[in-house]
Amino acid sequence: MSSNLGWFDRLVRLLLALAAFAAAAVLLEQPFAKVIAFVAGVFCLYEAIFATCGAMAVIGKTSVRKPLSAESLYLLTLHGVQAVLAYVWLTAGIEKVVSSAFVDGMSKTLSVFASQNPYPWYQKFLLGPVMDKAAIFGYAVQWAEVGVAVIMVGAIVVSFCGASSRLLAYTRGLVILALLVGMVMNAGFFLAAGWLSPSTHAVNLIMFWIQGVLLYTHSAILIDRIKT
Repeated sequence: MSSNLGWFDRLVRLLLALAAFAAAAVLLEQPFAKVIAFVAGVFCLYEAIFATCGAMAVIGKTSVRKPLSAESLYLLTLHGVQAVLAYVWLTAGIEKVVSSAFVDGMSKTLSVFASQNPYPWYQKFLLGPVMDKAAIFGYAVQWAEVGVAVIMVGAIVVSFCGASSRLLAYTRGLVILALLVGMVMNAGFFLAAGWLSPSTHAVNLIMFWIQGVLLYTHSAILIDRIKT
């Protein structure tokens, strides 16, 4: 493949590689997250050194002198934001799956969430239907987080592999479903634990609305494709 990355793109990839290696070495504690960060760092370093990016070529940047179109830049931004969300969901889900502590402690966690919850109706919901099926609820949450992440990442891979329009449409439909599930989980986490700390409050709100924007975008694209 001929070079298709200019100095700015190569610099960005070099900085991303350094950040990924630093995260794998000193910032991240979970082994799975360390592996992801290290692999991402190697990938970014490769592209920075050899000035080639297959994904950029797929969306139109086949040479250094050929700029990306506005539509391609929009697509790149969309996938970038989606990848960040997928990483958050995947690390959160894997951490719960590899340890039984999350499911085993679900009843205690629900009691804490309900203790001073500012929403009486949600407090009753936590102590009633959810508490009665605490273990099932715990399993559902952890696998839903992993599932949402896998669908988001899979959709990005499919879009950069020259898939057919029909496969892209099906994949986009799955992403829409994953975004809906993610929004429901963030809303649930916000109502259950948002009152415990400003960070929990803010993170769930931010993720909820970012997924809402992506949901609108993917839905609009899918509807337009169906019309045509």
